[in-house]
Amino acid sequence: MLVPTVGTAAIIIGSMTPSPVRAILRWRPVVFVGLIGYRAYLWHQPMFAFANYLYPLSQATWLPPVLVASTMVLAFLTWKFVEQPWRNREKFPRRAVFVTAAAGTTLFIAAGLGLKLTKGIPEKLAAPVLAITNEVSEHEQLRDDGGCSRNRDQHALADCIEGAAVPPRIAIVGDSHATSLVPALESTLRARGESFIQYTKLGCPFSINVDTTDNFRCADFWENVFADIEHREIDTVLVVSRWSYYLQDTGFNNRQGGVEPHSGKRYSVDGLSYDAPIESRAKAVLDAYLSAIKRLDQPDRHVFVMLPLPEQGWDVARLLARMATSAPDFKPTADAIPPLPRSLWLARHADVLREFQQFESHSRIHLFDPTPALCPLDNGNGCPAVLEGSALFYDDDHPTVIGAARVVQPFLASVFAASKQQAEVALLAH
Repeated sequence: MLVPTVGTAAIIIGSMTPSPVRAILRWRPVVFVGLIGYRAYLWHQPMFAFANYLYPLSQATWLPPVLVASTMVLAFLTWKFVEQPWRNREKFPRRAVFVTAAAGTTLFIAAGLGLKLTKGIPEKLAAPVLAITNEVSEHEQLRDDGGCSRNRDQHALADCIEGAAVPPRIAIVGDSHATSLVPALESTLRARGESFIQYTKLGCPFSINVDTTDNFRCADFWENVFADIEHREIDTVLVVSRWSYYLQDTGFNNRQGGVEPHSGKRYSVDGLSYDAPIESRAKAVLDAYLSAIKRLDQPDRHVFVMLPLPEQGWDVARLLARMATSAPDFKPTADAIPPLPRSLWLARHADVLREFQQFESHSRIHLFDPTPALCPLDNGNGCPAVLEGSALFYDDDHPTVIGAARVVQPFLASVFAASKQQAEVALLAH
């Protein structure tokens, strides 16, 4: 705010005496823009918002100039035919102005409250749009259902055991990415007569001594997890986190028009300021990932670390809903939203992939790459948001139940293969 404030003050000061600045400000086109500027400010938001709904993925160069020109025309018409007449005291006495303004304000407040209470009147939406919005709500409920995922400063364990009614030997640990895999994990393991315990905390990567500016007490939670895993004698740990997200202070940019808004939270390790350069904090947090994974390593335990999921950048469900709004017969296809190039996935997660390579030759720590399951286009080089008519993500980075199932099946296959191999080695040893 300081820069525009100082700039405005400099312009005002510069216009007080004869100068080029004063001459420019007195130029009639500039005066005209100043005259209708506030009306343009009021009109530009709905104009650009509706254009975004009608053309959600448009890269057309003609669209921004048309929107700007239309905004200026509407601003002039508003000034000429709305504001100017209402300023005429002979046509509209002061009392009439205030009564009408009060009535209009009351009407809009009532309309806003009505839309809030009816959740936007979902019945007005076309069936495809309603199906997509319902799917988002269902996925968010599945992610947070039962309080199994700890949130904010909650650090006590939830003691959530899911699957078959047997003592768990498997645990899943991680953040909301781990939580989004739980429904698919539960159904698969239940069918096999297995159970698992869920240790997940939203916004907290699996690490040691890492926390956020919002004081989520991540470090306290993970210390409780380590102790409980040892107490329960868990022999298989699945580790899933949105690793790269916590190493950056900006949201993911897919370079195709999709930019994820960032929460604004910063992450760092105990003893390193949140105001330290991002490079220093990223290195420290990445080292904390490695330390946490190594701490799980025990002679009688296998650890399976999932590499990063291919984030999309787009809010997939919202984008599909916008497309369905403008085309009632819309059906999602793989080319509805530009696929994420796998090369961008590699660039985004280069630091994590490089550091995690040290586990490739480890006998008990195994790496799992989810991209073959989620990036089947162009010989494995394209990561779509939609596949076979179904969305693989319900926002910009969390997989839907269908997307999660595509990942969980090969993930568990690698777990069971390692367990079988371990059993065979133990049999040969005897």
